[in-house]
Order: sequence, then structure tokens, then C-alpha cells
Amino acid sequence: METSQLAAWPPAQHTEVGDEELERIVLARLRDREARLAAMDEELRSLQAKVAHERQHVDHLRAVLADVGRVLPEVRLATEANNDTRSVSLTPKVKEFVAGNRSPNMPERRQEYVSMSLAESARQILGTGETLHTNDIARAIFRIENDAQLRLVNATMRSTLAVGVNKGHWERGEESGTFRMRRKEEDGRMGP
Repeated sequence: METSQLAAWPPAQHTEVGDEELERIVLARLRDREARLAAMDEELRSLQAKVAHERQHVDHLRAVLADVGRVLPEVRLATEANNDTRSVSLTPKVKEFVAGNRSPNMPERRQEYVSMSLAESARQILGTGETLHTNDIARAIFRIENDAQLRLVNATMRSTLAVGVNKGHWERGEESGTFRMRRKEEDGRMGP
């Protein structure tokens, strides 16, 4: 009996089948079902990997939108089985604008700087009148735990601080990598 014939097992008419024949038929059907199940498991793993990959892209794009103060609308998916539409949340929504780089690789910001942009945070820190190194400004804004995090944050901080110098918000200090509030020429006071 072929595997395709097993789909119609047991036969409509009653026939006498020996134990060996029955065992052979059942084993063939079992192997067929196990092979189907293995193929479906492989498809499921592949789909789960694709979903995880797409979820990473969605998370990244949501973070980019959050950096510019936008919230991605909820994603709507239509199911093919019964054409009903249901809401699917791929990632948590950003409830309110949160400034700055929210990449999962960036360390957490200190509480007082969570809602500020890096430029606003730097302006507040440099507003004390001190000349500070990029590392010190970065450590004041972020909870940095190791050198790798400091290098990651400094790449962003150097760019932000350079833009602030070009816009006249602050100026470079005498030592490399240091910054201070711009001094007003007329009276020696600090400020933009």
C-alpha cells in the first residue's frame, strides 16, 4: 500500500490485514506525519526569525521617529482567514516626546536629562561656568558603565558639541576636547 493510499485508511470495506502489514502501514503513516510536522516546525522557525528581524527594523524606525518627536501610528493587519481587521502592537508606543538618541546601544540617561536634547543638556551643564571635557559632559548626562559606552556616547557628544560651537552656544576650551559657555566680549560674562 502506497503512502498516498494511507490517507484513505482504514479502507471502506473490511478486509483482513495481517499484523505485519498493519504495522508496516501504521509505521509508513507515522513517518509521513512526522516528516510533515518537521517541515512545519522548520517553516515556523523561519517565520519566527523573519518576524524577529522585522521587529528589529520597526524598533529602530520607531526610535528614529521618537528622536524627531513623532509617534508611529498603530499598525493594522488584515487576517486572511476571515478578513477581520485587528490591531497589532509590534512595539510599545512612545507616549510622549523623549529627546535624544534612543538606540538600544546607548546607555541610559540620568533622570534630569531624559526629556532634554543633548544640546539642551550640554547647555545646562556648561551653564555652571566651568570648562569641561567631553567625557565629563557625557558622564553627567548618561549612566556610563564602561569604556565602550563612553566611546559610543562621545561620538554623539563630539558632534553635538561641535554644532553648538558653530552656532555660538559655547566655545572650545584651551585643552583638546574641552568646552565652556561662550564669553560675552563686552563685559566678560558667560552666555550665548
